[in-house]
Amino acid sequence: MTPLAHFAEPYAPQGNIDARAADRAIGRPQLDPWDVFLRETVQNSWDARSGGDAQVRYCVDAFWPDREKVRILRETVFADVPETSELLEFINGHEDTQPLLVVTDSGTKGLGGPTRADRVTDEATDFIDFVRNVGRAADKQLGGGTYGFGKGTLWGMSSCATVLIYTKSTYRGRPVSRFIAMAHTDPYSDGKLKYTGRHWWGRSDPDTLIEPIDGTDADQLAESLGMTRLRGEATGTSLMVLGPVATDTAETVEAVIRRLASSALWWAWPHMVDGTIDFEFTADGAQVPVGRPDDHTAVRHLAEAYRRATLATERAEDWPWTQDVLRMQRPPLRLGTLAWRRVQRDDLVSGDDAPVQLSAHVALMRRPRLVVRYLPVREDPNGQGTVGVFIAEDDLNDRFAKAEPVAHDDWSASNMGLPKGTRNPVKKALELIKESFVAAAVSIGGGDGSSVQQPGLVRLATAMGDLVLGTGDAGYIRPKNSSGGGTRSLSVRVVGTPRLELVDGRPVARFEVETNVPSSAGLPVRVAVEPHVLTETGPDRDSALEQPEILKLELGEGFNEARRGILVDLPGRRSFSVLVSVPMDTAVALAVSAQEEAD
Repeated sequence: MTPLAHFAEPYAPQGNIDARAADRAIGRPQLDPWDVFLRETVQNSWDARSGGDAQVRYCVDAFWPDREKVRILRETVFADVPETSELLEFINGHEDTQPLLVVTDSGTKGLGGPTRADRVTDEATDFIDFVRNVGRAADKQLGGGTYGFGKGTLWGMSSCATVLIYTKSTYRGRPVSRFIAMAHTDPYSDGKLKYTGRHWWGRSDPDTLIEPIDGTDADQLAESLGMTRLRGEATGTSLMVLGPVATDTAETVEAVIRRLASSALWWAWPHMVDGTIDFEFTADGAQVPVGRPDDHTAVRHLAEAYRRATLATERAEDWPWTQDVLRMQRPPLRLGTLAWRRVQRDDLVSGDDAPVQLSAHVALMRRPRLVVRYLPVREDPNGQGTVGVFIAEDDLNDRFAKAEPVAHDDWSASNMGLPKGTRNPVKKALELIKESFVAAAVSIGGGDGSSVQQPGLVRLATAMGDLVLGTGDAGYIRPKNSSGGGTRSLSVRVVGTPRLELVDGRPVARFEVETNVPSSAGLPVRVAVEPHVLTETGPDRDSALEQPEILKLELGEGFNEARRGILVDLPGRRSFSVLVSVPMDTAVALAVSAQEEAD
């Protein structure tokens, strides 16, 4: 075969992004590099699925090339290599330093559409987006993400920043096979022109300067290099990473494959549960097993939580499981479903290769059904472990996607760029998830000495001001003293911490209210008590919200219930109790005030 032509991208007069900057666009994820690699490539494969109920097949093969493959790389693919490129050192190196790693997906569309990026088209632009462009339009409708910068991890995990791309797809209704190689180097100059560091090897073209080789030439070249998974497949894509890099967690080719297999279990297990992606990993031709979610000590609990969350339509208790549908009240919006349970700590042993050691965690995910992150939640006060799954509502998929950084490994409400004061569904969802476990830890006295767990009590505050959330079940602010009439020492306040009780099966907050009526005050003194919902921005008396109600007043000597409040007939310091209903998933507060009755 004729050696491939080389094209180095020069800077345009108006400027370009350089290759290394594009690679760095993914930022510095907290995850292991091979975890990032697995997540990005699986997400790309899932985005490219053919549609319908067809299963995606995702395979990773690592191997040491024989002399013939090395010869083809040197003489056919990379006959023309920049002298300062790391690729030159790799190509000319010893066979023992030239491992190859191939990621292949089938049951996918492949990289179809046109090959030039400057023309308007109504066809899919998958080849252009992956091979030509940097980034991706935010409005491109893909299941996984909104960036397209994540592909930089492929070059980042190559010791010579070089990737070979072989794809079988369609263009204008006809099947096409394409092969092209890409490498990234530092920007450089040849004394006349400056270059971005982006390089391609393919077929010279007078218009685009470089095109992929196609047809049987592409098929035969890919086959000769060991990219054999698409043999007999109609469509799909193979990506060969030259010289997969060693990391702290994977120092050999075999260790890299084991790491990727473990990563698939921890980040893509929902697809294993659903049977939507079939995973296979090999090292030098030997199968490396992928764990099954239902067979893993810890992941089996996540798998069951996932099944329950996908079916949840309303809050339900099915011991030891709790399922809930999380909602915003203003505007009315279903945010997603949460399913969780307590388990023995021994059941959450994750293993040394796990990306997180589970203790009290909820797996967050949205429509691509890849775990975004394992969110730490409040520990069980009784020492048990906690495991759960939250699935964002499909209709909100785009909003949750905008909350993710380029690596798609977190939900940060600040990433959404919403106008100040706009209700943020991602922020609210995260709050409700965490509050669910604060609530689960609140012990409520049943009146008979017993104690029960009541998840509906999210938090309480006794305040005439803002809510303060602390590290415990709730934070409290001492209310300001209220005074009226002509004496500054007349006061009323809520004292102590509200007691949470069950009354006829309903969650109730018991507030203790203390009055201080000096002897000089005119009697009677009228005390007003008003329960209300409390949000982070203060009292919320919106009639659209379910508001707390006074269920009972427990009054002692010197107090009399009146049509408007409570009358205090005796001077001195004394107290009474107010029992207030607690609506589901709300914080309640009690506003109190006192004034002398006019003569």
